[in-house]
Amino acid sequence: MSHSTGIETNGVEQIPDDQRDAAPLDLFRLIFGGANTFATAVLGSFPVLFGLSFQAGVWAILLGVAVGALILAPMGLFGAINGTNNAVSSGAHFGVHGRIVGSFLSLLTAVAFFSLSVWSSGDALVGGA
Repeated sequence: MSHSTGIETNGVEQIPDDQRDAAPLDLFRLIFGGANTFATAVLGSFPVLFGLSFQAGVWAILLGVAVGALILAPMGLFGAINGTNNAVSSGAHFGVHGRIVGSFLSLLTAVAFFSLSVWSSGDALVGGA
C-alpha cells in the first residue's frame, strides 16, 4: 500500500503491529494541520491583546501548554500501548466504569477548545464586520 495514497483497510479493531507504519512526521502533519485554524490564530493573538510583552506572552503560552500536557499526557500513553482511543484504553486499565476517565478528558478538551474557538473567532468576526 502506498503510504500517502493508499486506502486504510483496517476497521475499528486494533491494527496489528506488523502493519503499523506511521512515523513522527505523520503525527506532525496531523497535529499541524488541525492546529492551523482561524480560531487558533485569534487565540494566538491574545497575549498581544492583553498587553503582554513578547517574553511574558511566550511564558504564558509555554505555561499553558505545559499544564495542558501534564493533564492529558497520561492518557496519551494508553493509546500507544493498547492501540485504541482514550475511552477504550481507560476502560481497559480502570474497568468498565473507568471509561468515564478517558471520555471525560476527551469531552473536556473538546468543549474547552470549542468554547474558546467560538468565543474568540466570533468576537473577531463581529469586530471585523
